[in-house]
Amino acid sequence: MIDRIVVLCRSLPARTKSSGELRFAQILDHLRRRARELLVFTEMEMNRESFPHLPLYDMASLEEKSRGADLAFLEFWYMDRYLPILRRNEVPVILDSVDIEFLRRDRERRLLGLGPECYQVEKARESAVYREADQVWAVSADDVAQIAELNSRITVVPNIFDPVEGVVPFAERQGVCFVGSYSHQPNVDGLRWYRDAVLPRVQHIPHTIIGHDAPDDIRALPGFVGGVACSVDYVRRARVSIAPLRYGAGLKGKVLEAMACGTPVVTTPIGDDGYAAGAGRAAIVTDDPLAFAVAIERLHTEQELWETISRNGRALAARYAPAVVGPVMDAALAEVLTRRAAQRSRATR
Repeated sequence: MIDRIVVLCRSLPARTKSSGELRFAQILDHLRRRARELLVFTEMEMNRESFPHLPLYDMASLEEKSRGADLAFLEFWYMDRYLPILRRNEVPVILDSVDIEFLRRDRERRLLGLGPECYQVEKARESAVYREADQVWAVSADDVAQIAELNSRITVVPNIFDPVEGVVPFAERQGVCFVGSYSHQPNVDGLRWYRDAVLPRVQHIPHTIIGHDAPDDIRALPGFVGGVACSVDYVRRARVSIAPLRYGAGLKGKVLEAMACGTPVVTTPIGDDGYAAGAGRAAIVTDDPLAFAVAIERLHTEQELWETISRNGRALAARYAPAVVGPVMDAALAEVLTRRAAQRSRATR
């Protein structure tokens, strides 16, 4: 048991809005179980209802209340502005990269033809935080490779997803499902690409479009539902889940959710980042519009293929269960604390 952990974030996460927020919520749950005292410092008070009994403080009290803390957990690199306070108080820092934002921005820049100066200042700032952290958490080995030269102390803490019991059989399913938060621009871009390049070839198959904060043109799509309390209820009833992403970084939660539900996924190489699901026949991966449409059609009509992809996807998703990821987090926490204890011991000799 760790005496005191402090967490710094922009706001508390909403468990049902995005996979990134769900992952952060599950990390908070895990830290609460491992700390005698967990103090959360936020810049904005949002989503309080998800954590009604969690001590919550504004950043103005960080200097005082972080004194004597065993470690600090920073959600995303832009919490770097508080690093000087934590360093003054000699608190070791774990930085959660969530995804590598400069990678996502670089991919967006190349795709959309933006100038090379785009995001350079923030990229330098993000890289500096990775260098300074006592430990960095990344969601996949692919993300580790992007920042390994910045910090050798990196642990893979992926998305976490509870196994979904009772796979709905092929005959009791119908249609294509998309899940995404539209405040995350890659989801908007990907769905627009799908609408224009793929949907005309498979519009005879019913679609269900789920997610918060959709712009008007996405809301106008056939089958648009909007934000829901539990996307699993929809995904487990669909025959096919799609993740038509053209840029992004990190693990895509919509892909993991679908695989956990036994719902075959058709996605792009960007959507398959970190999973290698296509190589293991746990998903169908292509960025060619015609091949994307053919994959949807086949999975919607060919039960044998559907069952193969469903079974393989479930097996891959099992690697991301809380029982698997929890010990990884425990080992990462222990490594930071052990290294800090050794440093303090050397300093007092």
